[in-house]
Amino acid sequence: MILVSLIGLLFIGGVAAWISERFDPRYPRVVALVAMLLAMVLVLALLNGVTVGNQPLASINASWMPRFGISFFLAADGLSGLLLLLTVFLGIVAIGSAWDEITER
Repeated sequence: MILVSLIGLLFIGGVAAWISERFDPRYPRVVALVAMLLAMVLVLALLNGVTVGNQPLASINASWMPRFGISFFLAADGLSGLLLLLTVFLGIVAIGSAWDEITER
């Protein structure tokens, strides 16, 4: 469930950053940074899980359209967890490096 939460958090953070520009041009960078920091917390919580052998850190398998035999499956093992950590870290670095560079849209 943590993988779905991570995807949902980043999606909602992106939409909130997009909408927040209407209130103040400085808000989107703050909203994006907060969303990425919360994503970092979720990824660190994911990596904190202990696995034995070839077990995934997290997985979800939900029936989406059972009539057609279509299901929704997400899984993260140790390597993909580290890649998620790298992605979130680089997202934070990108937001931080563009903090004063982007002044108009």
